[in-house]
This record gives sequence, structure tokens and C-alpha cells, in this order.
Amino acid sequence: MILKVLFYPFICLAIICTAIIAFNISCASNNDPNKMEITLFEPRCGIDTLYTNNKMYTYKVIAFLLDGYRNTAAHEAKLDSFICACKDSTWINYDQCAISIFKKSKYTNNENVKRNHYIIYDYSYEHDYIGMYHWSKEIGFTKVIQKGKEYVSDVICKEKK
Repeated sequence: MILKVLFYPFICLAIICTAIIAFNISCASNNDPNKMEITLFEPRCGIDTLYTNNKMYTYKVIAFLLDGYRNTAAHEAKLDSFICACKDSTWINYDQCAISIFKKSKYTNNENVKRNHYIIYDYSYEHDYIGMYHWSKEIGFTKVIQKGKEYVSDVICKEKK
């Protein structure tokens, strides 16, 4: 009789502990920035020009999709590092380069946007837009990341002079 009284609470406690451990492992794997996949968002890439004040300005536009992105410091640090490594020798040929970042979703992905380009304006900027990294000859790299309705600006990738 005493064994039964002790056995059932022990089993319940073991089940609860196992569930908590499994939940923590699951959460930890979802927050691992190394599991975040970064792919080129092809429909949003290209070169643009602007003519103003009797001068032609050229812009390179690049965009990336993030699969598995979480709004954590570790994910943001991995993204910053990736973007800093993206700069190549061709950027000096442009006045500015803009890198837009979107979360990959059911609607915001290469295949869907190729079929319907307006999804970007009708859905992606409202729901999946994370922010933009910007490079110019005068300033170097900056980033503007959207956190809720607030935008946070920062300077990254300090260039050696």
C-alpha cells in the first residue's frame, strides 16, 4: 500500500521532468543561430540609377531571406557577420548598396514572389521585413533593423582607413 502511494507521485514527477527537459531542448535548438539559413532573395536584387543635381548615382540592391531567424542577439550577431562578409570589390563601382532582409515565409519566398511580384508590397514588407543594411562610399556600413514598430540604427563593419 505504501509502495503504491509513493510510486504514482514518482511516475508523475518523472513525466513532468521529462516533458520540461524535452521542451527546453526543443527551444534551444530553435534559437541556435547556426541553424538559420540565409539565401539570396532573387526578385529583389538588381542595379538601379538615379539622376539628380546633374549627376548619375548608381545603386546596387541585394536582398536575403532568413529561414529560422529569431529576434535574438545571437541571430543578429550572425546576420551582422554575414553581411559584413558580403561586401566585395565591385561595391566601389556604386555610390550606394542596399541589402534588404526578410524572414522566409509561406508568402515571402523566391518561388512565390516570382509568380506574383506584388506580394512583396502587399504582404512581405508588413509581415516579414526585418530591416536593411546600407553601404555608401561616404559612410561605410550602417544597418536599420525593425523591432516591432521601432527602427534601430547602428553602424557596423567599421572599415579600415
